[in-house]
Amino acid sequence: MNIQLNNIYGDFPNDPCVFAACDSKYFVDHAPSFVNSAHKVGKPAHVHVVNPTNEVFDLVKRYKEKISTPLSFTYNDMDIPNDPDQMKCTYASLRFFILPHLLEKIEKIMVLDIDCMVMRDFEFPKTPCGLFVRKPVTYLTDWIKEGTKIAAGIVYFDNTFIDRSKKLVKIINSLPKTWYADQVALNKLLVEHIDYKDVTVFDGNFMDWDFLDGTVIWTGKGNRKYDNPRYVAMKKLMSI
Repeated sequence: MNIQLNNIYGDFPNDPCVFAACDSKYFVDHAPSFVNSAHKVGKPAHVHVVNPTNEVFDLVKRYKEKISTPLSFTYNDMDIPNDPDQMKCTYASLRFFILPHLLEKIEKIMVLDIDCMVMRDFEFPKTPCGLFVRKPVTYLTDWIKEGTKIAAGIVYFDNTFIDRSKKLVKIINSLPKTWYADQVALNKLLVEHIDYKDVTVFDGNFMDWDFLDGTVIWTGKGNRKYDNPRYVAMKKLMSI
């Protein structure tokens, strides 16, 4: 199964931005804190939603009226697989299929999960790429080992790497459509198509899922987004 996008509608960003993609449910649940946290540090935000509901359109209109920093919104309609693994893979990979289209419009993009919150202002990397390279899980399957070498919760590309972003799409579509496919693809892209000197390596001081003071990005990894009191309290505070 290949992931394919139909026409993309909406308004594309005009400025370097933070970007996330999701379905309607995740937009309703997490976009209020994602968008407003970016606004609070003065960063434009772009969100792409697959199969948006009327509620999503209403919320986008409301957010644009309430914040002063640029907020752009695109969407597309597509058939989502019924198979649970393929469904999860499609949603996790969606942002990387949108990325080349955005890089045709703007110079720099920080790709995040929609359940991220921008806790502190930051400078975009001076390299054309930024990745969260981590120590992999080695005691499970080879697939999981490869899929945990890079955390896809934060990825940075500038428009000089638009060809790499298109290559990433091809790699994802060449892999089994199951969980970790996006992260396996990112690691394969790094190993085979990127010079390490072109990469800014993000670490736990830039993004973390323990919600520490001083971290730039908090990401709601797994069930932490629902049951970690510190994250839940900040999410409520950050929401528009």
